[in-house]
Amino acid sequence: MAAPTPPQPPPVDGPPPQPPSPTPPATLPWEDPSRPIVEALFETIKLFVMSPTEAFHRMAPSGSLARPVVYLIVLGWIGVIFSQVYSIAFGGIQLPFAEDMYDPAAMGVSLGFNIGAIVLAPIIILFFAGIQLLVIHLMLLIVGGATRDLSATLRVICYAATPQLLSIIPLCGGFAALVWAIVLLVIGLSVVHSTTHAKALIAVLLPIVLCCLACVGVGVLGGVFAALAAQ
Repeated sequence: MAAPTPPQPPPVDGPPPQPPSPTPPATLPWEDPSRPIVEALFETIKLFVMSPTEAFHRMAPSGSLARPVVYLIVLGWIGVIFSQVYSIAFGGIQLPFAEDMYDPAAMGVSLGFNIGAIVLAPIIILFFAGIQLLVIHLMLLIVGGATRDLSATLRVICYAATPQLLSIIPLCGGFAALVWAIVLLVIGLSVVHSTTHAKALIAVLLPIVLCCLACVGVGVLGGVFAALAAQ
């Protein structure tokens, strides 16, 4: 004898239930206008310190450049302020050991330069960021690693200013910031342009190497000409 058929549930009117919509990707805290600005700044810094790859994945590759540029200016300005303050402080410490070389006029010029660098820091930061943008993006094009436009590269450069906070540390802070910034640039360029770390590293380091070689070449030529003139 066949087993009885179990009762079937009554048909449900209406369309079948839809699967849940995918969760939108998380945005970078600094690029979320709904978050308090100070909180967003600290959360973004923390993210680039702890998980830089995730941070660049969460970075918007296009759109308004206002917030990334402001981030660059704020972090860069902090670095300039501390570097110039330390320069003034260490200059004052050296005075008792170099009294015979003390020149009030020269000290005044040096102090004016330090203060001027702090005041004009935003303009200086933007100027060098523009040069860095053109050089790095050109190198990316040469090595075949550029898959996005200039604005995407500029965003990476802006957020790679995070290590400027290391300028708070006297003496070695500037060098550590430079090394860390290079690491962030390589990570950011490889993520945003979907290229290899090797191509990103070449795009970042090759201009630095060429500049160093050019400086060495100029120094050698200057020494040769000086020796010839002395003879």
